[in-house]
Amino acid sequence: MLDSGKSFEECEVAWTKAETFKQKLALTLCGDHRHTYRVLDEIELRFGPEAVDTVTACNQMTHTGASENVDLANLINGTRTLSASLKTLE
Repeated sequence: MLDSGKSFEECEVAWTKAETFKQKLALTLCGDHRHTYRVLDEIELRFGPEAVDTVTACNQMTHTGASENVDLANLINGTRTLSASLKTLE
């Protein structure tokens, strides 16, 4: 957002308005926290279907917790990979 000419204060206000995980992703990927409907398509387009699975699992487990059959090591690795990819957007 800073690259788009917005001030630090404007970025802070926008980040504060993005209250949920998907809103923060929408802000990061689309420039608007209200565009949550675009998040999974943007993730798949930019980072692939595995990243969509990671985002979906993280979002779901934030609300429900992980079941016993979830491969947490795989989820952690997917999250690290996605995090590194998102950092390249800065």
